[in-house]
Amino acid sequence: MLPEKLYYEINELVAHFGLEASTLRYWEKEFPMLKPAKRSGDRIYTPDDVALLTDIIDLVKNKKYTLKGARVHLETQHSRQIKINRSLRQLEEIKNYLTQLRELVE
Repeated sequence: MLPEKLYYEINELVAHFGLEASTLRYWEKEFPMLKPAKRSGDRIYTPDDVALLTDIIDLVKNKKYTLKGARVHLETQHSRQIKINRSLRQLEEIKNYLTQLRELVE
């Protein structure tokens, strides 16, 4: 298990996941949502990147998805999450509006 950190270097991830660095760099091109930041030209990965990488590995290695299939699956999942978040914001706005109306009536 990886220690909890703010950022991970590529060598930490390839050692942890048993990947080649070239594979990880290739996946960055195949999965647009996997975008490590760069510090002095070196890639640094956030815990969110690590979680996404874990999902990619699960889909590709364990569930035998193709890279394209895994990308489509993750994009669909990401799109759903965006819609859910948008709906939650709208519900929060409605709740606030109704609270204000109730205060006016009282």
